[in-house]
Amino acid sequence: MFHIEINDDGEITNITNKDFINLNGNNLDQEAITFNPETHHIYIGNEGTSNIIEYDVKSKSIVRTAEITDYKKYYIPNRSIESITYDKTRDKIFTINESPLIGDSCRMLRLKQLNTNLTEEKEFPYFIEQPLKPADTPQDRHAYGVSELLSLNDSTLLVLERELYITSMKLGSWVINRIYRIVPGNPTKHLVCSWRTSLQLTSFNFANYEGMCLGPKLSDGRQVIILCADSQNRYKGVLKDYFRTIILQ
Repeated sequence: MFHIEINDDGEITNITNKDFINLNGNNLDQEAITFNPETHHIYIGNEGTSNIIEYDVKSKSIVRTAEITDYKKYYIPNRSIESITYDKTRDKIFTINESPLIGDSCRMLRLKQLNTNLTEEKEFPYFIEQPLKPADTPQDRHAYGVSELLSLNDSTLLVLERELYITSMKLGSWVINRIYRIVPGNPTKHLVCSWRTSLQLTSFNFANYEGMCLGPKLSDGRQVIILCADSQNRYKGVLKDYFRTIILQ
């Protein structure tokens, strides 16, 4: 749990690590998390098992667990649940597979709508952008697809598409991040922003962004979005735990 200080321009000025909640049990490759402020329940997406856990913060106990059946049956290893978001307006949960399931189109993902009891209600197709690297690039060096979702509580979602490529020598590795705004079920995608990070001799800003949440609204009504990157436990002392903000007009 972090306390994040943001100034009037939407810039992060300080971050403090306040607490750590231990779920106990095995490592299920917990990749996604979202919070329901009405019930004080946290929903956690587990990539290793393709299921979602509902956790009660007050009682510190697991309420229920639900498996996303088709993800479990057809996912490519380490390419299942990567993102989850709670939509306060609809009172629904949304999740999506990171990369196409076996047998699906090479660019189609399955965006799921669930109720807060984790019962699947609807499925929408979502088409990711064409990756720069060919799809048969080794998986341990290449990842592309959706790494996060975020509900704006206005019927739209933000979708973070990320393509990551690790060179054989590590230097020259890069990540391209693109954020799109969508309405579930509508094929139209609106690009919000994009940026690239890389690992170079003179620049170690390589950052694999996998987390996204709502920040405060600024005095002029603009919405702050907070993002965080996965540093793989600050890999080799080179990668860092980056946070950043973007501002929605």
